[in-house]
Amino acid sequence: DKNDRISRNLIEAVCTLISEWDNAGQSDERVESLENLIAQNFTNPDFEIGKAMEQMNYCGDYLRRCFKKETGLTPVQYLNQMKINLAKKLLLNATHPRYPISHIAYLSGFYDVGYFSRVFKKLEGVSPTEFSASLSGNNKVK
Repeated sequence: DKNDRISRNLIEAVCTLISEWDNAGQSDERVESLENLIAQNFTNPDFEIGKAMEQMNYCGDYLRRCFKKETGLTPVQYLNQMKINLAKKLLLNATHPRYPISHIAYLSGFYDVGYFSRVFKKLEGVSPTEFSASLSGNNKVK
């Protein structure tokens, strides 16, 4: 009967939409595991994404693609963003004396102050020194 076919097709379409909607909210366990690993180790200057991904027993390129698809960032970009967010908090923290940039770099997980400054400027548009000066000068963050 024509109505039965229409009803069946409508039910199938609704079930498909519900299934896709339900799956859209789920995160990839591999990506979630890597996110957690990064969160646990991002302040460790010796932490290396490549080695961490090797230990997860997944193809690195595949995991990078999955990670970027889900987070919008590569694992290295994600790691650097976490480090720079911490550095900004340390620079913003007015309750403690200002740390030297080299100390903030190390606390944020960077051995190399020059690399820290380049990553900071790339993500924030200003150097850590300029960022810090803008805070003390007029309390504005760019």
